[in-house]
Amino acid sequence: MSSIAVLRPEALLPGDIILSTGENKVSWLIRAATSGSFSHAALHVGSGIAVEANDPGVIPVFLPAVSYETNVRLRVLRVHGLSQRQRDELVSFVWSVLFRPYSVKGAAGTVLPSLRDQKDPGYFCSQLAAAAYESISLRISDLPSPECKPNDLAISSHLTEVAEAVQHVERDAHAAIARLMGGSYEQYLKDGNNYERSILSVCAKHLPPQFSTPFNLYDLVRQLFDGTVDCDTSATWDNVVGGLIKQLVTDYPLAPCPGIGVASSLANADNWLPAAFTPTRDTLMHDHASHRYYKDFVTTLFTAYNWEATRWLADHERMIAEAKKLESKSFEAIAMWIGLATANRFQYAALLRNCTEPGFLSDAEREKIRSRLRKLQERHYSADKN
Repeated sequence: MSSIAVLRPEALLPGDIILSTGENKVSWLIRAATSGSFSHAALHVGSGIAVEANDPGVIPVFLPAVSYETNVRLRVLRVHGLSQRQRDELVSFVWSVLFRPYSVKGAAGTVLPSLRDQKDPGYFCSQLAAAAYESISLRISDLPSPECKPNDLAISSHLTEVAEAVQHVERDAHAAIARLMGGSYEQYLKDGNNYERSILSVCAKHLPPQFSTPFNLYDLVRQLFDGTVDCDTSATWDNVVGGLIKQLVTDYPLAPCPGIGVASSLANADNWLPAAFTPTRDTLMHDHASHRYYKDFVTTLFTAYNWEATRWLADHERMIAEAKKLESKSFEAIAMWIGLATANRFQYAALLRNCTEPGFLSDAEREKIRSRLRKLQERHYSADKN
C-alpha cells in the first residue's frame, strides 16, 4: 500500500506557515519564475484550520482533509515566542479579510513589479501570511508583504521548521475519509459560506455607489457605520441587512454564521453524518490502522468544530456590544445568528465526541440532541427545496 503526506494538527500552533508545491501548471510557473521550490503558502489559525489566498479567494481550509503526494515539497515554519495575544490578533486579522478575491496581479507583481496594483483589494498566498504578521508589527520576510513570495518565506531567518508537523499515512485510509466527506469539502472551498454570500448578493444589487464591494458580512456592516454613507442611508440599510439576516436564520436554522465555518460545514455534510453517528461507522474501515485514523480524524474534526464555535462566541459578545452602542439592527441580527449557530454546533460536537468515546452522552441525552437537530435539519432542507 502506498502512503501520502498529511499534516498533524496537534503539532501546529496558530501562526504557523505551511509551504507546499503544487503539481498544476500555475504552480510550476510560479516556481520557475521565482527560482524556488515552493509555490503556495497558508497560515494556520487554530485546531487544524488554516487560511489561504487561493482561487477563488481568501478561504479557510481544514488541513487534515488535505493530502500531499510524497514527491511534493511540504514544510511547516514557525515564529517562536509569540504571545497568546499576538496569536489572537493574527486570527482576528485573517477573519477580517475572509473571502477577499485572489490577487492574480499581486502574485504576478512579485516577479514583474510593473503589474502590481496598489489599489488591488485582493491577496495572494504568501502576501496574506506576511500581512498577517505585519498586522502585529512583526516581519517574517525581509520584503514587505506585497513583494513576499513563498520562497522568500522558505529562506527567511525569522522562521524555523517544525518537522514533526508532517506525517505519512496510508493512501487508502485517507481516501476513505475523503469519500465520507463527499463533495462537501470541495464545495466549501469553492463557495465559502453560501448563506452569507446570499445576503451580500442581494445587497450588492442595490447598494449606493459610496459602498465598496463587501467581501464578507462584517465588511458590509462596518461600512454602515464608518462614515461611508450618511446617517439616513445607514439607518435604512441597517434595517435591510438586519431583516435579511433574521429571515435567513428563520428559514435555514443550520446556516453557518459569519466567519470560519469549514469544520462545521464538513461535520454537517449529508454524507458524513450518517457515518459518524451510527454503529455502521465501524464497518467503514477494514483494518485497525485505518479505523484508528478514522477515529483520530473525527476527534480532530470536533476539536476544530469547538474552536470555530469558541471564536464565534467571542464575536457574539462583540456584536452585542456594538448593537447596544450603535442601536443597530444588523449587529443585533448577527449576534442572534451567531448565538443560535454556536448552540447548534456545540451539540453536534457532543455527538461527534460520543461517536469516538461511547458513553460521553447518556442514551437519553443523545436521543434528545439528535431529535432536536433532526427537526432543524428537516426545516433547513425543506426551505432549501422550496
